[in-house]
Amino acid sequence: MEDLISILSGMRRELECLVKSLAQVKKSHTQCLTEEWNRKPQVLKMLGISKRTLGKLTHTGQLPFAKINGILYFRTSDVERLLNDHYVSPSAKALR
Repeated sequence: MEDLISILSGMRRELECLVKSLAQVKKSHTQCLTEEWNRKPQVLKMLGISKRTLGKLTHTGQLPFAKINGILYFRTSDVERLLNDHYVSPSAKALR
């Protein structure tokens, strides 16, 4: 009888863990779908770069994108991450 209780208790803990994991997956999936997406012309204007420079950023994997029917879409968060990755603080600039 104690073995059965132990097994059921273990199954309950595993189910609770599974429910938490599924909730996190659902939350991240929802965030991805509700995130703002920008088309290529908007990103060019945001960053003030040429089409060729944007092509280099996408080709090297520095800026991820989605392509649907030949139209490129970029997440706002990915554009912000790119800017943050290349941010130079004022103190670092003074050291140059």
